[in-house]
Amino acid sequence: MTYETDLAEAKRTGRAWGCTCGADNPPAYDCCHDCQRPSWTCAACDTVNACGRSECDECGGTMPAELLGDREEGFEMTWEEWIATQIGPRVVGGHYDHGDDATAYEVLAIDPGPRPAWPVWQITVRRANGQVHRHCTRWDSRRDRDRSTEPIPASAPTIRCPRDGGRAEEYQVRNPDTGDVFDRARCTHCGHSWDLDPGADASCRACGGSGDPGAQQQTALLAPRCECVGTARS
Repeated sequence: MTYETDLAEAKRTGRAWGCTCGADNPPAYDCCHDCQRPSWTCAACDTVNACGRSECDECGGTMPAELLGDREEGFEMTWEEWIATQIGPRVVGGHYDHGDDATAYEVLAIDPGPRPAWPVWQITVRRANGQVHRHCTRWDSRRDRDRSTEPIPASAPTIRCPRDGGRAEEYQVRNPDTGDVFDRARCTHCGHSWDLDPGADASCRACGGSGDPGAQQQTALLAPRCECVGTARS
């Protein structure tokens, strides 16, 4: 492969490294294509950096992987050096994912250890669905992304069935006569379904976002409406 081809692939995958001379290079190049300045690889996140920079462009780390030896042959690390390769750029309060929006998470705590039992270190995260998990999965710079500088989108309200409190899924139906599309919800537990009212609060436990207490879908003009109608959150 040529330099141009390698560089195009590196830019496509976000793995190209920039030299202080202004040239971009593929990650496999241990020196700059234009000025021949050597590069170094961060031990914490595997990012390739120009030797003119003392800190990693990606995570701010200062430990070159080259000083730790060849990972394929085996070598001795201090605990701090090894933990840096596991945690990577993650910090408490930061937002990250494993390469797609569905795997987004927020870091709540990091215990760098060493702990007396497995796992010897752990990280506590809150996923997009609100569930909290603890694990010791290392940072993979080929896949994982730092989303801390991006705005966090507001999460959609969780719709609950007003009959049994089960989680509901939202879907749409089309009127075959008019072509109009209506939002509906269906309980994944009991199967009950109901129309969603845009003027009701979708997270309301009393009506399930239908505007009718119990989601009875009453048709009488004077039927009582749920208290949440008109107070829907934007």
